[in-house]
Amino acid sequence: MNDRRGMFDAEKKDDGSFQFTVRPPKLDFDVKPDSPLAHLLASQKEMLLAFRSLLDGAISAVDRAGASGGQQRRTRIDID
Repeated sequence: MNDRRGMFDAEKKDDGSFQFTVRPPKLDFDVKPDSPLAHLLASQKEMLLAFRSLLDGAISAVDRAGASGGQQRRTRIDID
């Protein structure tokens, strides 16, 4: 496991899968609009939006695979 303390971490496993870790920032103070911290928070938000886009793409790919007959089932109906 990585000891990084950033907000977002992605690690590729030996089996080819990815493990994503998202840690929300701890804020116990007011953030002024033009402070460097405000810019840091905006960049963290952009990272989360990019991650959400990645997840949306993966979900769409799964939906397309299901809709295009990735695993179709046949149903037999006996008519008397």
